[in-house]
This record gives sequence, C-alpha cells and structure tokens, in this order.
Amino acid sequence: MLARCHGFEVAAGSARVGVVETPVFAGPAMAPDYLVVRTEGLFDGRFRVVPAALVVDVDEERRIVLLGVDAPAVANLPERLPLVSHRTASA
Repeated sequence: MLARCHGFEVAAGSARVGVVETPVFAGPAMAPDYLVVRTEGLFDGRFRVVPAALVVDVDEERRIVLLGVDAPAVANLPERLPLVSHRTASA
C-alpha cells in the first residue's frame, strides 16, 4: 500500500499537512523507507522527509496516509533525505 501512495493526502493528528510527492526506497525492499511530503499550511511548499515508521494507517479508498505524530512534529522533520557517507580506510 505505502509503495503506491504517490499523491495521497498526509494527515498528522487531525490536521492535513501535505501530499505525498514520492515514496523512497533505500534498497530492494518492496516497502518504502521514507515518504517525501510536499507540505501545506504552515510550511507551504516545503518538503519533509517522513520515515515510513511514522505511518500508522493508509486509507487507500480515501487516499490518505495517517501519521502517528502531530503537525508540529512534522515541521521538525528534515527537508532532505539522510545520506550515508562511505569512506575507504587509508592504509
């Protein structure tokens, strides 16, 4: 379900906070690790990277992703994906 949620509304508590821009897969898994959300309202037009672990429900019929946090918590999420730095050990 979460893998096909592009364009779904995102709600945090009772507030609509944005729309899923795209799910992000960090590896070969069938479920995304993150959702990139285009925020609305207080954070109009900015992106937030939402860990998939914060999703508590997906209503496919109503096209809504429900987060287990409130709107102020969404404001504190990062605007960019976390990047892993791979360094080679020097001899």
